[in-house]
Amino acid sequence: MNISQVAYRVLEINRDIQILRIEREDYSAGLCPPQFANSTFNPKIFESVDGNRYFTLIYGCEDAPKTIPGSRTFNCKINDVDGQSGYIIDGENGPGECNGSVIVPVSIKDFPPFSTPGWNTSDLEEQLKKGFEVRWKVDMDLCWECSNSWGVCGVDNVANQTTCYCPNQSSGSKTCALPAPTPIPAPGMHSPPEISL
Repeated sequence: MNISQVAYRVLEINRDIQILRIEREDYSAGLCPPQFANSTFNPKIFESVDGNRYFTLIYGCEDAPKTIPGSRTFNCKINDVDGQSGYIIDGENGPGECNGSVIVPVSIKDFPPFSTPGWNTSDLEEQLKKGFEVRWKVDMDLCWECSNSWGVCGVDNVANQTTCYCPNQSSGSKTCALPAPTPIPAPGMHSPPEISL
């Protein structure tokens, strides 16, 4: 699914407590994505859950800026140039003197503290593959009505609200119009045979 122009893979859905575990697809292959976009969520649709922690990945630095104390270093190929230094910072920060930054959430369950000796970038890469959790805010009563009328419950990004998407492509209502019943021939009457040409 796409949220704020970032593609996420849904790893787990807990409908009872409305929690999604999602993974950023652009970080599934490592810390050097082709585009740099923060993980941002519309607060009317998603909210962070306890147990998430944010890291800032900073890209395009020639040398470690003095404004990044205690950061962890990694290398990337950026714009076809090898050996560009990147830095990982605990918390949400901007790029400072560097070319760009990306804020990513991770779940802190079983995640080593940033200050742990031996902590390295592969720890963060593995954690990014495990995803993180967000709670979605939907009108569950509307979703039940929608699914009972053959629709699919979703979110209207323009109106920032729960909506029902129907098989006939309509949306914006609580339920879908049920298809007209197929007439059943009266007993003793036969339908004409179908002919293939």
